[in-house]
Order: sequence, then structure tokens, then C-alpha cells
Amino acid sequence: SELNFQNVTEFTFDSISANFSYIISEESAKKNGIYNISLTGSLPFPIKVIEEANTHYSGISWNHKKGLLAYVSGKEKKNGQPDSCEISFWSSDSKIITKFADKNSYPKDWFIPFKNNLKWTKDGDRLFFGYKPLIDSTIDEETITFADSNYYDINQISKKTELDLWHWNDPRIKTNQRNWWEKNKDFTYTAVYHLNTKKIVQLADLNISSINFNENPQFALGISQTPYMKEMTWKGPIYDLYLVNIVDGTKKLVEKEVKEDMELSPFGKCIAYYKNKNWFLYDNYKDTTVNLTERTKFVFWDDESDVPDEPGSFGSPGWLQDDDAILINSKYDVWSFFTGGNYGYLIQTANEGKLSKTQIRVVKLDPEKEFYTVKESVYFTGFSEEFKSYNLYTTTFSILGTLKLTEYSDKKLRLIAKAKNTESYIFTKESYDEFPDLWISDSTFSKPSRISEVNPQMKDFNWGKTSLVKWKSYEGFDLDGFVIKPDNFDPKKKYALLVYYYDRFSNTMNTFYQPRLNHRPCYQWYQNDGYIIFVPDIKYNIGNPGNNAVSCVVSGVRELLKQGYIDSTAIAIQGHSWGGYQTAYMITKTNLFAAACAGAPVGNMTSAYSGIRLESGLARQMQYEHQQSRIGGTLWDSLSAYINNSPVFQASTVKTPFLIMFGDIDDAVPWQQGIELYLAMRRLNKNCVMLQYRNEPHIPRRYPNKMDYALKMKEFFDTYCLKKTAPDWLLNGIEYRGK
Repeated sequence: SELNFQNVTEFTFDSISANFSYIISEESAKKNGIYNISLTGSLPFPIKVIEEANTHYSGISWNHKKGLLAYVSGKEKKNGQPDSCEISFWSSDSKIITKFADKNSYPKDWFIPFKNNLKWTKDGDRLFFGYKPLIDSTIDEETITFADSNYYDINQISKKTELDLWHWNDPRIKTNQRNWWEKNKDFTYTAVYHLNTKKIVQLADLNISSINFNENPQFALGISQTPYMKEMTWKGPIYDLYLVNIVDGTKKLVEKEVKEDMELSPFGKCIAYYKNKNWFLYDNYKDTTVNLTERTKFVFWDDESDVPDEPGSFGSPGWLQDDDAILINSKYDVWSFFTGGNYGYLIQTANEGKLSKTQIRVVKLDPEKEFYTVKESVYFTGFSEEFKSYNLYTTTFSILGTLKLTEYSDKKLRLIAKAKNTESYIFTKESYDEFPDLWISDSTFSKPSRISEVNPQMKDFNWGKTSLVKWKSYEGFDLDGFVIKPDNFDPKKKYALLVYYYDRFSNTMNTFYQPRLNHRPCYQWYQNDGYIIFVPDIKYNIGNPGNNAVSCVVSGVRELLKQGYIDSTAIAIQGHSWGGYQTAYMITKTNLFAAACAGAPVGNMTSAYSGIRLESGLARQMQYEHQQSRIGGTLWDSLSAYINNSPVFQASTVKTPFLIMFGDIDDAVPWQQGIELYLAMRRLNKNCVMLQYRNEPHIPRRYPNKMDYALKMKEFFDTYCLKKTAPDWLLNGIEYRGK
């Protein structure tokens, strides 16, 4: 049977699909209401929960444990929007409506917004919802017309001013304020209603605005960025961490200036957080803090991080039952750190990861799993740094648990799901030339069966194969990369070489590469036309990213030239964004490349430093001082590094034909950076062409533009590497004719 309902604005099932509820909102607002269908009977027929003219409803949320449906309601005001909102719940058993939050229960200077996020806990004892401060309430703008009576009225005229005022002490710069507002204008500050005590407790406030809660009945995690809003412009995200009592709303500061992972245990016993290369455990009841990882002398931070900031952690895959232990990843292994007694620890993966230089990580097969038990069988994947191969392991989280190798593959393995009641598993395996089809197996993985064949047409194409390359940079770094050779590779033949890179992509050697049109070359297209593809890694020193790129990439290319199958006069290089910057810089230091293409490159670090990332509205200062651009200082204390790493200041040395691509509404790199590069090259009479795609962001999105870029990039490289006839656009340009 089929039932149709008109003017439905929201609908939801309860968690066991016993009820289906929906909201009707008519244009006339005369029959607005909430309706419910019981799915347990033989005839699904809607009954009215509530219906009231000129009232709007939202946020329906089921509590199947208690049979309660919560919702927000608001009377329509003059502009047609809801006002004076209330929160109620309807009992599916008694059919009684209970109102528990209205304007009489609002905290002072707060209100309940119509757009709200209502969420019951699984036990049905608590309902989380949100308040907003009155300063965020919508103000109806006054319609102003000018007549003789107010034509000279300064106050009336001022109301029509369109102004963004940038103040030196603004917590956020204006572009970031606007971006934040658009994304968070419906943000609410968490409160909780306790069903048993009929008590509302406000948890979030203007200082501690973010609340992370789980199913435990006592505590939540409070996060505040308020003290650091201004300095986050150049330092990136910083948080203060609070323990919030959800019974009485009290808050206790746990740690200041945390920059990364924080975990509230599922049973509410403790909080784990990462800071200064270590993991700490805060006991919520004892008010004590312990450094968990310092005693081990193992690496729990990213010791290969080469950005000028505190290195990040490898994360935590979860907790054991009753909060008895937290699982924490070291560089290679998974550990259990116990939360009681003397805070002992255990390497759950038997140190296998460190011994074999394999990163072993828990596979979470149940997305709703809150914790692990000591007896259940848990799967791990292992990635070999040396061979880029994958293993599959299993163990239990008991003290006597041992790691068992279940499956080994030189391809990429991904365990996707386990059947609920049987030992059946679905997984994928893939490589550059093997699509990640679905496979099914029992727990032994001895006789897996493929159950999909998505791309049978691949057999008709010369797809190519990847192989690993290892070498040392001129600075002494041990580096990895991979090459893609055609299926009919002839080692006696001389091939053109296309270098594509970003920073470290060698770990993707066994990832299936889907042919597509985007911001990078389509590997299969190029290798079918006589190119070998080279994807090298880059390692960096702080303050010298440009020369690091030259050292790593050029040394890698020279290593390939020793193999004898590369034409040294036919080497192309392409990179986008950070890779685009490195390409632009590289051709100022070497004439190794026959042609270079840079998508969305920074040309001048001194001007890019205070540019704006339009997608977030954030200043770019942080990425030079603490992140990817790796200068490690400000424009004033490290000026020489900004100049020395900027291609525009070395443009006079360029001899390589250069193609630049930019979208003129780039939301990551100011597209004027491309103009600076182009104008420098033009003034110096260098062979340079810039492709400006109108109304395109950081990566072109419209298909005609993506296709055009792919074709022009290929024609450009073919001209200088395959010695094909140059296209007219490359020889003569394209005159502007109005469109």
C-alpha cells in the first residue's frame, strides 16, 4: 500500500521503526500539525498528534524507550515566522501532550529558536536541545523610503548604510565573521531536560559554546575557543577543555590551550586529551590528571611532521567496557592504557607494528559501537611503510590476547562490514589497476569470493601498473615515490616523463586511480600517449620549502634517468595549489623540465601571507607561521625566508615554458597570485600563458572548463615533450571579444 501526504516539511522514524511521524506546514498555516503512523498494526493510518492554525512545528525526535515524541512549536507572527517557541512531547500511549520548556522557563536573555536540534539519549531519560541568546534573535528590518520629510535625516539615511567595519580587536576578521555567520546562524547552545526530575539544565553559554555529550548520565565535555579567538587568526584552532556536570550545570576547567584530540569516556569516568606529544587522562570524579604515554618512551606523535607547529597525535580508536581502558595509537601499534590502579598499559598489537614498520589500526565495523569488550574479536589493518602493502589482523582486547595475521596482500585492503549474526565479512581490495570491487569471506579469509564487477571494460584498455621507487634527496632525506608504466612497457624505449606531486603521495601507490577530469593530469591518458608518470614524495625543513621541493623532486627524476628509459629532453612537471607553488618555484632553480604547469600557485609569499582564504574567511597567516607553507615565522621576523621562497623574486632565471591556471573566484589562494606570476614573466619576456577560468573556485567545477583545462594542459605538454605542432592558442593567444 502507498500513502501520500502533501506539504510535509519534516519526517522521522523512531529507532526501532515502530512509529513514523511527520510535520505538515501549509502556506495558509490553517492546518499545520504533527501526525503519527504506528507501524506495528495491520493498517498504517495517520493520527493527529497536534494541529493548530497559525502555529509552526519543527525538530521532531522520538524516544522509543518511553514512547515519547518531542517537538518545537511556535506561534506565527506578523512576518509569517514562528515566535515564542516552546518544546513539548507527546505520549504514544496516553496521547497526552506535556509542555516542558516555554518562555516562562527561558534563562534570562535567552530564547528557544524554532530551528533546533532535539536528541534523546538511548535510555530515554534525557532530551538535549538548544537555546540562543537574545542578541542572536532576528530583528525585522525597517522599510525606509526617502521623501522630503526625511531626505536630510542623518539617522534615517544611516540605516541604509552598507558597511563592514574591520576593528583591530575583532575576535574574528570580518570575512571569517561572515563565513561563520552563514554556517552557524542556526547554531544553538546546548541544554538538557531530565525526564525523571523534570528539570532543565543549561550547559553551554557564551564562553563555553560547544558541548560534546554521550550516553552517560553525569558528564559532558565543554569546549571553549573564546580566549583565543584573535590569535587563532595566525595560530590556528586552540581550545580550553571543561568538564560539564549535566545534572547541575557546573563546569570545571580541565586543561588550557589544547589543540587536538579530546575524548569523553562512554561511561563518563574520565576525559582523555592530547597535548605536547603526550596523552593525558583526567579522572572526572577524583579531579586528577595523569600523563599516560610519557612512561612508555614510544612515539605517540607524528615524528615525521615537518610543519612549524606541535606535531599531531595518531588518534584514539575508542575505549574498553566500563571505561576500564582507553585505546591509543602509537606510530605503529595500538595500546591499551588502563584508567585505574597504577595506570598500567599493554601493547595490544604485540609490538608487531614497530618491528615490521607497519602502521596497525583498529577497524570499526559497527559505526554505533561505543566501546569494546575484552573478549570480542577485533580486526586491524596494517600498512607497510616500506612496501606500501596491506595486512589484516585479528585479536581480542584481553591481557593475554595475541595478534593473528589473517590476510596479507600487496594490494590495498579495506574491511567494510561484518554480518550481525554470522562470521561473514565484506571487504575491498584494490590497486592502481584493480577497481575496489566487493568481496565476501568468512573469518579465515582463506577463500574469499568477489561479488561485484563494476568495471569489466578495464580489460580493453592499456591501464598501466605502478612500481615503487626509493632514493635519497640532495639533503640526505630517504624518499619514496612510484612510477606508472604502460602494460606494454619497453625498457629499451625512451619515454617522456610527467612528474605529478603534492607533498607525500607514495602511500597511494596501491589506490585505484579513477580516470577523471579535474585539476590533475589523467594518468591513463598520458601513459597511453607515451609518458611515464612519476609521483615523488617531498620532505621539508622549516623555512626552506622551495629548495626542499627542488632537492627531492630533481634528485628523484635524476634517479629515474639512470634507468635509461626516460628522454631527458622530454620531462614535464605539474602541480596544483601547494604543488603549483612548488612547480613555479622549481623552474626558477632548474632547467631540467621541458614544460611546467602550475594550477592555483602562490607566486609571492609576502603578499599571500595576509591574503584571505575565501572558503573560510580566514587569513592565510597561520599556514605560513604554523602549517603547510612552513616558513615558521612572521613577515617581520622572517622576511628573508618569505622573499627567498617566492618565485616572483627569482623569475628572471626561468627558461622553462610555463602554463598557469586559476579560477578567478579561487576560494583558497587569491587568484591575484597568478597575476603576479604572469606579470613578472611577461615583463621579463618569458614564455608564459595563464588560463583564467571565469567564476571558478580553487578547482574548476563546470565540465566545459574542466575539459578545456585538461585538453590545453595536454596540448601544452605534448608541444614541448612530444614535439607535436603547437596549437594556435599557445602560439598566438586568444583575443578578448566580449565573451
